[in-house]
Amino acid sequence: MRFVPKTETEIQAERDAALGVWPKGVYDFEIVHAEDKISAKGNEMIELSIHVFNADGVHKTVRDFLLESMAHKLRHAAEACGLLADYERGTIVAEKMIGKTGRCRLDIEKDKAGQFPDKNRIMDYEKPRVALGARSAPPPVRQPAPAGDIDDEIPF
Repeated sequence: MRFVPKTETEIQAERDAALGVWPKGVYDFEIVHAEDKISAKGNEMIELSIHVFNADGVHKTVRDFLLESMAHKLRHAAEACGLLADYERGTIVAEKMIGKTGRCRLDIEKDKAGQFPDKNRIMDYEKPRVALGARSAPPPVRQPAPAGDIDDEIPF
């Protein structure tokens, strides 16, 4: 077996990056598990397990819950996952979210009682970006060259 040896400090830094609290910001994500459930209050919800990736490609798993009562987050999650049409029909099946990727806004949740360490939570989902080179309007129509005597010679 070949591997790159690491110092104890490097190992701890990688562990902290994966398990510790990450700064607030926008991160890439991938939904690795999604399940339709009923909340403690008896409402339909989707429970998600999400891999959130930092700039170094290290991921951590964050759980999230989508409920009708958090309409902005539910709609934005559907939009980020390419399921806006399902959202607009009023039905999203959790299974369709598995494997979807996008960007999310991560925040830090502090335990008010002080019994548990701080943890990251997903505040919202970002709208998908338009791909580079993509246009929302058709390209401009080229006008024909004016009629008449045109000098085609290009001096080099």
